[in-house]
Amino acid sequence: MAHFEVKSRRTIIDQKTGNDKSITEIFFIQDCVSWADAEEKMLTYYNNENEIVAMAISKVVEVVNTPLDSEKSDMYVFRAIMSAIFTDEVGRAVESKYPILVWAKDVEDAMVIVNEYIKQGYDDLTLTAITKTKIVEVI
Repeated sequence: MAHFEVKSRRTIIDQKTGNDKSITEIFFIQDCVSWADAEEKMLTYYNNENEIVAMAISKVVEVVNTPLDSEKSDMYVFRAIMSAIFTDEVGRAVESKYPILVWAKDVEDAMVIVNEYIKQGYDDLTLTAITKTKIVEVI
């Protein structure tokens, strides 16, 4: 199964002017068996009232936490890159990256969540970066 990052465009009513406004959002679609499956999940999310602008297979391997919908309003999706360094068969040091997504209120909160995640048996991983993404929802 693959994960996808999908850019979707839809029309909303601008609260200030009352006019139609086109917005573009990025979604993370989990556990898809094909490109068509990812497309179907995205279109179903907005009842076919959106247009898919771009799709790409994501390098993210896991979403660490999923808050309740009621908690998401003051949270953001952060991408954390963890890495492990190991020695290959010819003795060279090789870095392997393990990107994950984390729902958090801010960078400090994301760091706490990732460090707790690492303690669950991923001691060979080191947190190398955390960045706030433009992803608005994980589906």
